[in-house]
Amino acid sequence: MTGHKVLIVPVLAQVMQQHIKATSKQPNPYNLLFHKVDVSVIDPKQNVANFRTLIKLAHIPNSESHSSHETRYSVVPLLASMGVDAQLIKEIVGHSSDALVEHYNHTYDSESFKARPWMRAWV
Repeated sequence: MTGHKVLIVPVLAQVMQQHIKATSKQPNPYNLLFHKVDVSVIDPKQNVANFRTLIKLAHIPNSESHSSHETRYSVVPLLASMGVDAQLIKEIVGHSSDALVEHYNHTYDSESFKARPWMRAWV
């Protein structure tokens, strides 16, 4: 563990606590939140496949073209458009600098963000 704290929504915290409790008796020598049954690290390609499965289950179009990294590209401008302070956005997404927040925020200006129906589907 890095000791880095990341802000998450309460419902996710609740689900994660349930997962931790349900798996508390399983071996976990590396203290991983998610791991394979044999306690090894989940392969990055498997992470991508798992994420795309979730996207498909959520009925988001073109599930094969999405990656988990897109969540940063969507949450930063979404929070900024809601008037959330840049420092708090930085804490929520775990960025180390204001420049990174600006980079992600400039990816979509507020007008183009509102005009993208596929972005609203993520909200």
